[in-house]
Amino acid sequence: MYNTLNRIYNTLDFKKAEDIGIIDITGVSVISDFFIIATGDNSVHTSSLSNIVYKDLIEIGLKPKTIEKDKNNSWIVMDYGNFIIHLFEKKTREYYNIDKLWMDGKVVEIK
Repeated sequence: MYNTLNRIYNTLDFKKAEDIGIIDITGVSVISDFFIIATGDNSVHTSSLSNIVYKDLIEIGLKPKTIEKDKNNSWIVMDYGNFIIHLFEKKTREYYNIDKLWMDGKVVEIK
């Protein structure tokens, strides 16, 4: 799993996502094991991040259970079961503040 998390982190970082965080929510929630949270500059950037992560994970045989987004692409959620990717525009991330909402989880450091 950590190889996959590392791959996602590096893909997002390469595509200039900001404030990339990974939270281990095992034991905190039954909905998933990890949240990957990142910020895009604008709706075009968040959509682009979603597309590149999708393509990158397809290459290793991973398909999302579902992808949800609001009509403006200011928040995109990609559910892969064991992990869920949240891509936000900055103001949307600040508004929903899911980093704080899930602060009982453990922050995963990617090296």
